[in-house]
Amino acid sequence: MASSAIIFTTLIIISDATAFRPSAAPFSRQSRLLSSDFDFSSKQGWDDFYEDKESKSYEWHASVPHSSISSIVSPMKSDDQLLVLGCGTSSLSADLYDTLKPRKLTSLDYSLACITEMNNRYEDADRENLHFIQGDAKSLNEHFHLNQFTSIVDKGLIDAIMTSDDWDSSIAKILKGASSVLAPGGSYVLVSYNLSKSTKKYLNEMGYFHFTYDLEGSNDRVSISKGIKTTK
Repeated sequence: MASSAIIFTTLIIISDATAFRPSAAPFSRQSRLLSSDFDFSSKQGWDDFYEDKESKSYEWHASVPHSSISSIVSPMKSDDQLLVLGCGTSSLSADLYDTLKPRKLTSLDYSLACITEMNNRYEDADRENLHFIQGDAKSLNEHFHLNQFTSIVDKGLIDAIMTSDDWDSSIAKILKGASSVLAPGGSYVLVSYNLSKSTKKYLNEMGYFHFTYDLEGSNDRVSISKGIKTTK
């Protein structure tokens, strides 16, 4: 009887976890360069993706204009720093830098091919405090200082993470690390496919941020959300 209860409880946990996790299908539909069995946790997979000439300037969630994202980010003061996670080859980082004028904007991506492309693209541009570095968003404390940033922007990273098998532990590491490198009251701006009610609840119950969802600029497929760092 006890073993049956354990099995039943395990099935409930697995079922609940699956309810939070979206299919990778929206990504495959958005980019014909992604196969149906693309491994979103594979560094080599992303390197191959960004080495393709058609991915040299690729916009995930292109239906959301960058002006809508910048309007959600906390206003920048002259000494503020901004971090973009999973920057890809989008022009978002440069657009935020030009619009918000932070003291420094750092963009991080898992793929070295992506970061090489972005450094080459902007090496001659007049944006001396716009930086692109290769790194793992699950290990933000290894790359940055405590309380370093005023805001973090994530366009599509959490979406990609949630299609992997260890999505729950990975998201916990990302949000915990993001909280630690954000200054008190700092914000995490999330641009993602529309989230289910259970996922919204799950992200808030993790305790690192209090998210407000479906802000102005969201549409019927993509949502802009903003999380304010808690005291956890």
